Amino acid sequence: MTILSNVSSQIVAPAGVINAGSVVAQKGCATQASGNGIAINKAGIYDVTATVVGLVAGGGIMEFSVMENGTAIGYLIGQAYTNADEPQTITLSGHIVVNPNCCAITTNLPTIITLQNTSTTTTAVISNVVLDITKIC
Repeated sequence: MTILSNVSSQIVAPAGVINAGSVVAQKGCATQASGNGIAINKAGIYDVTATVVGLVAGGGIMEFSVMENGTAIGYLIGQAYTNADEPQTITLSGHIVVNPNCCAITTNLPTIITLQNTSTTTTAVISNVVLDITKIC
């Protein structure tokens, strides 16, 4: 289990990576903090929960996604309409399967999980982020 949190305000450009912050809790060796996200080092099934609080300056749609090795996970994308002065909270939760490396595919591990502003037009002002990854099987 690794939990990252960032309560520092950050401005994230369209298609920009959200800084998930620093380690709040870490147990075991299956996951560990890695840059702006979490590295999964062992094959298995993982519970992923990501929460982002933010807004779009001037109002608009805030959108973010959980990324696996730089690719959006299709069922872990969230949107919310925000006013210029009223932040919204988006929480995404789901499971991912990480397969072991083998002789033909050597890029499964480590798997890097990050968060990204997936809007192509709006800059997000993020005030709080939590990324939690726990191995369940």
